[in-house]
Amino acid sequence: LRESLEEEEEEEELKNLDPGSDEDIPASKRAAMASAAALRAAASGSPLRPPKAASEVEFDIADPPLEPIHPPSEEAVLESAMEMTENDVLCGRGGGTNSQMGNRRFRALVRDFQPTYLMA
Repeated sequence: LRESLEEEEEEEELKNLDPGSDEDIPASKRAAMASAAALRAAASGSPLRPPKAASEVEFDIADPPLEPIHPPSEEAVLESAMEMTENDVLCGRGGGTNSQMGNRRFRALVRDFQPTYLMA
């Protein structure tokens, strides 16, 4: 019973995280929480609820398209870093890009979809 309560608390904690607070929980704990949620859904035979962000895409997350919806651009989209918004994701080595809001939102999306991915 105690384990069950702890699992429910961890799952609730995972659901209620703000998109910007994903680094507050160690990656190993986040992965374990997502795995536990996926395993419980599989064991009960019930489908896993899609994350809220699933409503923002124009395809079925259980059957995503094989090709990208928006192909990569051939040229730079922004002329200057001053044009970046909270939706832009930066690539780079090291931790310099971790604090960019777009990167934080992207990591939150990955976290939200992890149980769905694990069920695939």
